[in-house]
Order: sequence, then structure tokens, then C-alpha cells
Amino acid sequence: MMKKILSIATVALFLSAPVFAQDAKEEDPGYYGSITINSDSFFGLTPIAAIGVPIADGIDITGYAIFWSGIGNNAAFGHWTEFGGGVNFSLMDGALNINPQLGVLNGNLLSRGGGAAPIFAEGIVPNITVLFEQNGFELEFYYGYYMGTKGDPGAITSNAGSTTFSQVDPDIALLAALPAGSEALGALQLAANKFPNKNAVNNFTHVWLFKGYQITDWLSVGLHYEELQSRASGGIGDAPNVLYTWRGLYATLKAGKGSLRVAAGNSSAQVDGPDALDILTIAAGGRTAAIDYLNDPAPGSAMNGTYYRVTYTQEF
Repeated sequence: MMKKILSIATVALFLSAPVFAQDAKEEDPGYYGSITINSDSFFGLTPIAAIGVPIADGIDITGYAIFWSGIGNNAAFGHWTEFGGGVNFSLMDGALNINPQLGVLNGNLLSRGGGAAPIFAEGIVPNITVLFEQNGFELEFYYGYYMGTKGDPGAITSNAGSTTFSQVDPDIALLAALPAGSEALGALQLAANKFPNKNAVNNFTHVWLFKGYQITDWLSVGLHYEELQSRASGGIGDAPNVLYTWRGLYATLKAGKGSLRVAAGNSSAQVDGPDALDILTIAAGGRTAAIDYLNDPAPGSAMNGTYYRVTYTQEF
């Protein structure tokens, strides 16, 4: 959602060929690329392709594609696929690289929460990657905002099938699935079998940071922080859910143009979900209590515990 382009610096290569009994040398344009295989405890298997084309000194046109094959049963999310491009700016003699990009999301995770026909360009993802390497110190920062742009105009939920909107607004979907929750929704003047905003979409914020030190030419170690937030738009409350927060350590092994990075540590989550006391409180308090609940995330357990993230990248 999303990987760094590991090969940024342009390498000049010369090819010789006989021309009229003379050797003529042609400079390689400096194109570069990488293939990355990532697997982690949330997204599962995620292949990524990235390319770069130099257009001026210290400026490259970049492109990428992410094949989100590991998000649960990916077919349920319209075989979610992301692609995009941007510009990389190389500064400080190549030590600092800043790469803003704009991606396009395809599938139905943002627009319908899964289970419906896939949509081309269902959302966009403005994102930025910052890389820094100097005197043994290394840093990688990524920020991306996954914004749904096409809501489902006819989506509904009901007591018998509340999972349709479990991704769009899990609070309302869970409340609608329970008798007391239906009464609470009734206090909000909402029918228990209909979502309050038919055009609601899913939005996500994804950020990570790797900060470490290169012990040798082939080994680096450091700290890893990563967080994924979900926030629907168009519903009542729309409080953000922290799907996971990862805090841990990482180690990277490098060999030629290949690198293997392993990160692991503590995982926590802050996900909404009503319990019996919540339902009674909402039912007694009516509209005000329901809105207060929807805007006050409670601790969840979906990603509490430990995490892992393993990434292999091959540059070419």
C-alpha cells in the first residue's frame, strides 16, 4: 500500500559496439525497477512491482502496482488492485529521496465493503515515500490515504444480513443485528434494515516507519512502527478504528541486488464493537447516547498480540 522503490540512484553503464571499425559507447538511460513479495499478519501475501525512469538530474518518473491478493478471500473484495505513479526527487547526493505518488484503487473494498461486483477506479490513494541513507543511518517512511470515491447507491443491511456493511460502518451493522440495537437505531429515526447513508464509502490511512543502522554492508537493524486506520464517510459518528498498531524490531539482509527484511513485535487494535452494556446504555439514552458511542472507539482484540512482516525485494 504500498512499498518503497529500493533502487533510486542512477547507474551509468556503457555498451561498446564496432561502428565503422571504431568502438562507440552508448550510455544506458538508467531505467530501474524492483519486484517485492511481502507477507504479514494482516494483509497476507502482497506482490508489488515498481519502476523508475530518470528525466532530469535528480528527478525520476515513478510507477507502481500492488496486487492485494492476501486480504482474506480477495475475490470478495473484487480482486483489489492498486496502481499509480509520481515523481521522485533525489537530494543530498542521493542520500535523501522523496517520492510523492497518486494511486488508483480497483475492486469494491472502498466502495461497497466486499461482496459486490468490482469497480474500476473505486478510489484514489495519495501517498508519499521518504528514504534516507547516510553514514550508516537508514530511514524509510510511508504515508498513504485510501479514499473511496464511489459509494454503492443501493446498499442496505438488515438484522438477517448485517455483514454487508461490516466494513463500511461496523458499529451500525452490529447494532442492527441485535434486537436492542435495532431499538437504539430506531431512536435515531433509522430503520434497522437500511443504512443511514447509501453512498457511504470506506477510507483507510496507512503509515509506517523503519528507522535503523547499517551494521555491515549486508546487515542492518532497527525499529519498526506501523498503523492502519479505517474511517467510513457518510455514516453517523464515523469514528476512526485503529485496525492495528505495530511496534517492533526489524533486521535486513542484503546480497547483491536482493534484500530480505523481517520485522516482528507487539500488535494492538482499537476497534469499535458494542457489548451488552453498550446496547443497554444506548437503548436507554436514545440518540445522544448512540452518537456518543459511535464517536468513542472501544478497545478490540482483532489484532491484539504479536505481528510479523517479511519482505523480499529484488532490484533490476
